[in-house]
Amino acid sequence: MLQKKNYGADILHNIRRLSEVNEQRDIKPLMATSFPGTHCPLMGVLMTVRQLPEAVTVIVGTDECTYYSKLLANMKIFGSLKESCVSVVIDDYDVTFGTIKKTKKAVAEIFEAGAPKCIVLVTTCVLEIIGDDYDALVDELEERYHVPILLVRTEHFQCRDHLPGIERTLTATVKLMRKMPTENVVNILGNGAPLQKNSVLLQLLEQAGVQLGLQLPGKCSLQDLALAGRAKLNIVVDELGLELAKQMQEKLAVPYVYFPP
Repeated sequence: MLQKKNYGADILHNIRRLSEVNEQRDIKPLMATSFPGTHCPLMGVLMTVRQLPEAVTVIVGTDECTYYSKLLANMKIFGSLKESCVSVVIDDYDVTFGTIKKTKKAVAEIFEAGAPKCIVLVTTCVLEIIGDDYDALVDELEERYHVPILLVRTEHFQCRDHLPGIERTLTATVKLMRKMPTENVVNILGNGAPLQKNSVLLQLLEQAGVQLGLQLPGKCSLQDLALAGRAKLNIVVDELGLELAKQMQEKLAVPYVYFPP
């Protein structure tokens, strides 16, 4: 026989005295919800960069954003991200006077610990509201440290879910790609997971003697991304990969075809 849940007891258990609250995360939700809301683009970024093991991901945001990122990065599904996700926590002072100085200091500390091959610099809602010039900062940091820095913006107030985070991270990787002589290779862009070997598309490519290059999103090295420009064609199988395909066509002269799901 089902027992009636005592919601009142749950609420009383989660209530805190004011003296027990030192940080916002000390305030516990009084009741669970069946749908707490959508994930923000930050989730999409983390889902994508976990497959770039050579990159260091730097999250710049409030303690809520950075705590959320660290929480996800420590989950088993995110693998190597646990060791390569760095938080830059901003406070009231930074919101008033700007976050650039603190971010510069954090990047300097990263290079003191060991030079990364690539940095993915992720801005969050508050940074986009106060308008710090992170494009200029990226130019300055690349000139100083001579490594590529991919800037990904994750303001949730301009989108409804996490998918733009995936799209923007994929699009940012075009900076790592090099224009080169074409080979009999195609890339597949936008698929949520690498295609299975028995998929119809891969079977058709094999029958035609065409080599498969990159599948993005998907696990790849910086060298793999650098070689993406050798493809004769990009096959876009989801809208998530469409902007990257357009950028590759403009900058690397790799044409694309788009087959919506």
